[in-house]
Amino acid sequence: NSINHAKSKYKKENLEFITGSVSNIPIKGNKIFDVIISFETIEHVDEETQNMFIQEVKRLLKEDGIFIVSTPNKEVCTDKTGFKNPFHIKEFYIDEFKEFLKTYFKNVRLLGQKV
Repeated sequence: NSINHAKSKYKKENLEFITGSVSNIPIKGNKIFDVIISFETIEHVDEETQNMFIQEVKRLLKEDGIFIVSTPNKEVCTDKTGFKNPFHIKEFYIDEFKEFLKTYFKNVRLLGQKV
């Protein structure tokens, strides 16, 4: 699996790979990370779990920290193509994603690929 691959390929004393749920991230403490990155994860869980995930990010992210998160644009990836990814539980439209993030973060900036 990807964790075993990462452990064997990237070895440093200060580097650790763990698995856990986005709704209950298995890291003790609060406000400990400068940056948290989540690529293509949030669309794989339901709306309740998405909210729990962001609450976990808020718990772990320093007050002046940065959260970098990506998710497919539902309009482009699903509506326009007609393809429904069976692993995506709750996808977002751009405005919907921005409003979702604004409920948790004071500063939200959206960037895109192939715009």
